[in-house]
Amino acid sequence: MLLVKWDDLPIVRNINDKEDEYDDDEFFGYSYKSKEVNSNSKGDGEDNSNTHRSTYYFIDPLYNEKSSVTIQGKTNKILDTELCKERTNYEMKLIEELLHKFDVEYENLEWNGRTLRIKYNETHNSTMYREELSEYIDEFNYWMKEVNI
Repeated sequence: MLLVKWDDLPIVRNINDKEDEYDDDEFFGYSYKSKEVNSNSKGDGEDNSNTHRSTYYFIDPLYNEKSSVTIQGKTNKILDTELCKERTNYEMKLIEELLHKFDVEYENLEWNGRTLRIKYNETHNSTMYREELSEYIDEFNYWMKEVNI
């Protein structure tokens, strides 16, 4: 596996930017992992596993786009996602289908690939995270297969 410290590179990269197109063969079947340590870690020999972040970069198999998922230490809690717009739209449709199955009435949904915000009415809102939704929508774990977790 190749370890790349993406944040240390001299070029700022937006993974959603398509300026650098690659042949399918160049990335097919490969994923990249970057480990980072939060600046709050003390470096005093304590177990700071919850301050470690691992970012996994991969090619979305459905849309052939660059994507990434950042997780936290041993908990594997998702801290950030960078998914292509088409993937986010597709997942939004899956969420809408799930809510319809459960007869959930809502005014508005917002989904960014990590956090779902549901507005039921003027006074009631709720938030769900990708990990919670993946218990109901298996497709939300597709990225784990891509990075061999």
